[in-house]
Amino acid sequence: MKYEEHWEIIGELGEGGQGKVFRVLDKRKFDLRKILPSIKDSLHWVNVDAGHREKHYPLLRERLFELIRSESPSNHGALKVLHEPQDARDVALAEERIKREIEAMAKLEHPNLIKILDADLDGKWFVSQFYPNKTLADHPR
Repeated sequence: MKYEEHWEIIGELGEGGQGKVFRVLDKRKFDLRKILPSIKDSLHWVNVDAGHREKHYPLLRERLFELIRSESPSNHGALKVLHEPQDARDVALAEERIKREIEAMAKLEHPNLIKILDADLDGKWFVSQFYPNKTLADHPR
């Protein structure tokens, strides 16, 4: 499975020797490709159809609230993707480390550990919980 099936990249969070980390949105909850065009369409009709604005406001309001709800950190994850072999420092070591990291985090459940939300060992990526604005050290439980 490719991460693009369920996760939309919102922005890059960082990069290290193993790979890159991205902030991602769970497309199973929110699909911006549907929300944003609907907002644009509603705005168009609110401006064009002056006689029936009240008819168009509820849909516009609903879509705007949906967009705002999509920004909640609970709908986001941190996607870690290994570098391509030509970009990695030590490909074999990086692949082994990410497999161990995924397996260990998937087996353990503790309030002080981040949760794995999605993963593909063969695809060399995983998605963990997203913590906005700070490091994990700033989010003790």
